[in-house]
Amino acid sequence: MDDYEQVRGLVDRGRELPDGRARVQVFEQAAKIAENLELHIEYEVKDMLRHAYYWAGDGDKMLVTSSWCLGVHDEHPDEYDPWSALDILGSALTYVASLDTISRPQINQLLNDLDHRVSRANVSRRFALRHHCFNAFWMGDHDHARQLYDQMWEFPFDEMCDTRPWRQVFRVDFFVHTGQYGRAVEVLDDAEIADGNDDDEFARWMNSFALHALIDQGEWATAEELHESTYYKLKNNSKYMELVAKHVDYLTARGDLEAAVSLFARHFLWLAGASTNRQVFEFQLSGLLLTEALLAQAVDRLQLAAPPELELPADVRAGELAPLHAWLGAQTAHWAKRFNDRNGNDYFDRIVAERRRLVLERG
Repeated sequence: MDDYEQVRGLVDRGRELPDGRARVQVFEQAAKIAENLELHIEYEVKDMLRHAYYWAGDGDKMLVTSSWCLGVHDEHPDEYDPWSALDILGSALTYVASLDTISRPQINQLLNDLDHRVSRANVSRRFALRHHCFNAFWMGDHDHARQLYDQMWEFPFDEMCDTRPWRQVFRVDFFVHTGQYGRAVEVLDDAEIADGNDDDEFARWMNSFALHALIDQGEWATAEELHESTYYKLKNNSKYMELVAKHVDYLTARGDLEAAVSLFARHFLWLAGASTNRQVFEFQLSGLLLTEALLAQAVDRLQLAAPPELELPADVRAGELAPLHAWLGAQTAHWAKRFNDRNGNDYFDRIVAERRRLVLERG
């Protein structure tokens, strides 16, 4: 078997694997062999590898590989579409806010590079502003995010960079993060994302993001519809851990604690292989609120299957609920501090307080 056939075989095998370390290892093997082949083949493999690194939780390697791909664009501008470079930076900027190991200066450097490339590619400034806005509201800079959001509308849409499904997901995410729940529901009502087509991935994110807004607005029938139509598409892929957490929150807020426990217990195993600490924070926060609701109902035990590599106190492994609640509280506080330190504000403390209001008080 020659090098080309080996690379193709490894790429095909990697694509069949779920997101995580196993997929990364296969793609890394393919990338190593591809270094002996034509540049366009090496580029193709490393373009897939940068995504795999993110979903395996390796932000540093994701940035290094993205930088290598951008370098290929810069060295061979006539052979690679400028839009592909924008896509590389855009996907990196969609990832970095959820990686507490990526600093603000690193994120700002990516945003500055994006600004430069957008101006060179003759693409609407709206594309760059959306990524500035996205990182601002994900890191808690909500006043700045609102300003950027308003500026976006001064520039024309570019369907190459700003498709309608993407816009709808972005708007729901923005309005939920900034506490404008009524406007998030309005976007949801106008959405044209349908199950069963190429936009289904967008629907999974938008429907799950919208659940907290629907709880706040008392739109329980719509929330139930979205939960029923969306959760089953998330349950077999750990990259959706953050979205699963929102479904746990919905069930807890609705008072269906038995169903909430079932979801939380089913996905507790995912904690050992989460791709980002933001996912861990979101999932552990949903568990914290669920266990608080259970304790209020005088429940004292919750047995969870946990992988041995997950460090848990002995009484938590033994199924005692109060120690589990305390552990989840300590973990949530730990990750909130990590992100607050990176962001330079108290946004994650505010997330905890707002989530408690929505799930335990509003519900």
